[in-house]
Amino acid sequence: MTYERERIYTLSKENTLAADMCKAINRLRIFITIVNKLLSFDAAVIANYISLYRFYSGTL
Repeated sequence: MTYERERIYTLSKENTLAADMCKAINRLRIFITIVNKLLSFDAAVIANYISLYRFYSGTL
């Protein structure tokens, strides 16, 4: 009986560890997507500013 209880306890600990790892991986994935969107947004904004600067400097 004690062996079964120990086995259930170790299995539950392994399951919680796997669940924590899945949560950490999902958080990392969300963080990476947010960073990618911010970087792409910044690159687009910088490109727009450069094109506006070129347009206005050419007309002025």
